[in-house]
Amino acid sequence: MLESIWIAIGIAIHIYAKKRNIKIDEISSGPMNKKVCIKNWYLYYKWFSIWKTHLTGICCGNYKLQKSSLAAFSPLFPAAGKSNYSTSVAHFLAILEKYPQLEQNFIIVPLLIYQGKDIIMLMMKP
Repeated sequence: MLESIWIAIGIAIHIYAKKRNIKIDEISSGPMNKKVCIKNWYLYYKWFSIWKTHLTGICCGNYKLQKSSLAAFSPLFPAAGKSNYSTSVAHFLAILEKYPQLEQNFIIVPLLIYQGKDIIMLMMKP
């Protein structure tokens, strides 16, 4: 459902930008009290795109994509009242910086996908 909304918003934003002959990135510029609705939908589109990238990284087993997109959308957790998530992501990223070998293990370790009662193992590519 959220993906359908994301697609519809993306189409609407592109139509809006084309009609006004502006770049999509220019939607967020300008005074904060002007065009609040389109700016909010643009931010939704932008942040959901990062979330979608994270999910794509999980599905295809790309650890580096997962990590970078997790770091990109982690500032949303406190804004959503999820301070425990924010703390755990910061802690996770700090541990990876402190122990680089651990990160190498995450890249090499197989990805386990749970489907009902079955566990499917996929090898992650470095």
